[in-house]
Amino acid sequence: MKLPILILTVGFTASVTNGAEILLNGATSTSQWAFRTFLDSTQPGSRAWVLNNSSNPLPPIQTGGLLSSLTPISVSLTGAPDLTITGSLHAGISGFSWSGDPDQAARDTLTNGSGFYNPGTISLNIPASIATTGQLYHVEVLSFAAFAADRRFNVSANGTPFATNWTIIANAPNNYNDVLEFDLAANSSGITVNFSLGSDPGVDTLPFVHAIAITPIPEPSSTLLLVGSSALALRRRSRKP
Repeated sequence: MKLPILILTVGFTASVTNGAEILLNGATSTSQWAFRTFLDSTQPGSRAWVLNNSSNPLPPIQTGGLLSSLTPISVSLTGAPDLTITGSLHAGISGFSWSGDPDQAARDTLTNGSGFYNPGTISLNIPASIATTGQLYHVEVLSFAAFAADRRFNVSANGTPFATNWTIIANAPNNYNDVLEFDLAANSSGITVNFSLGSDPGVDTLPFVHAIAITPIPEPSSTLLLVGSSALALRRRSRKP
């Protein structure tokens, strides 16, 4: 299949963003130029995978949270040792340019050549060897409005629905992408995210997924300990002459 090319030109402020939309079970969806909300809450142990059919290597991408950068793992149609993919999947998109973004080169590389498109269901499994059973994770899913078409599809994980007719809009004011985020405890199989057909006949309802990331959510006691240690270190430094 020959893939159309989407060329983006910047004629508006790079910080244009839509507010988060509440979906199901606490999930949110945000649309921002250069998908800046993706990996914006990293912690030690954060992992990211790009569903990538390009030969381009994936460079580190600037993040938020405790990690200043993270290098995503490039995953082809055959999957990876720590990510299993099921579904009849196809190559991704090209021609995106996030002009004006401070991390443009890395984000252009992540975008172009990436994306798994499927006429049915896509299933991504992060096994328990990576997503520890019982651990609570912050899950992020990135999707682009590929083929210059609005897209709506459903997302669930470990049997819990998080989005029905999740909508990615193919125009500049909506930034051509959405990041779906939710919290989920890994089970004995790890984390399995399923993407299925939407139900709007007037819009492309086939799933198109580009990247996924997980970040372990620290236990409250661990967070308090970290804050307390940081405060103690600052107080000690302030006492030095």
